[in-house]
Parts: sequence; C-alpha cells; structure tokens
Amino acid sequence: MIQKYAGRKNEPLTIKSADSSAFDDPPYCMFAEEFCLLLGEGKFKKAHLYLSPPLKERISVPKLKAIWQHMTQNAKSEEVGLALEQHMLAWPGRKPEEIGWCYFSVSAAGFSEGVTLVIGRTSNNANCITELEFGRP
Repeated sequence: MIQKYAGRKNEPLTIKSADSSAFDDPPYCMFAEEFCLLLGEGKFKKAHLYLSPPLKERISVPKLKAIWQHMTQNAKSEEVGLALEQHMLAWPGRKPEEIGWCYFSVSAAGFSEGVTLVIGRTSNNANCITELEFGRP
C-alpha cells in the first residue's frame, strides 16, 4: 500500500456541512455532562468529587442531593432530559485557572430548569467544577 500511494500529496478533508454539530463538544463539556448525569442517576457522593475544594466546603453531599431533587421534583432519572445548550471559553470575570463555561437544560414533563457550571483546573492539572448554579438563568 505504501508503494501504491508513494508521492501522493496530502489533501485536505472536506466537511460536507459547515455546522459545528459535526464536531464533538470540548472535553470540559463532557466532564460537566458526566457530573450532571451522576446527579440524574442519584450518585451524589460521586458527583460531589467533581467539585473544587472550595465548592465542596460550600455544598455538602446532602445539600447537593436536596438541591437536585428539589429542582427535578424527584423525577426518576429515565424521565429527566439533559442537553448541553451552550458553552464558552471566554466570559467576563473568567479566572486564569478556569477553562470553560457550560449551560445544560434539565427537563421532564413537569419542569424545565438548567444547570450552569464553570470548569477549572486543579494544581495537578485535573478538571474540577469551580462554580455551580442550579435553575434557569
């Protein structure tokens, strides 16, 4: 095969659609989505591990559970829809250790809410949630 293609120039790949949905979401969005899915599955202790140390002090596991259950009206995980609506790399007040902002819609038959997260980096270069807000903006 190498002989067959020897001397051939590299050609740029063409993308049939200019729509950005043809590309995967940035990794920080996937990290944020994992956190939201853990909340939806009722795995609050594991979800709590995604929070930065200062945020862990402000939001305990029981508080995280209570906020989520109140917002979702105790809906079962299979009833709750979760979708990334928006993400940004730059915003006013962004700190140097913060890498991305995400907004997820959270909905079911009886409610339509949202979760806003800021993803940052720890001192050992791991992702963590530095800011978290429940409810629609």
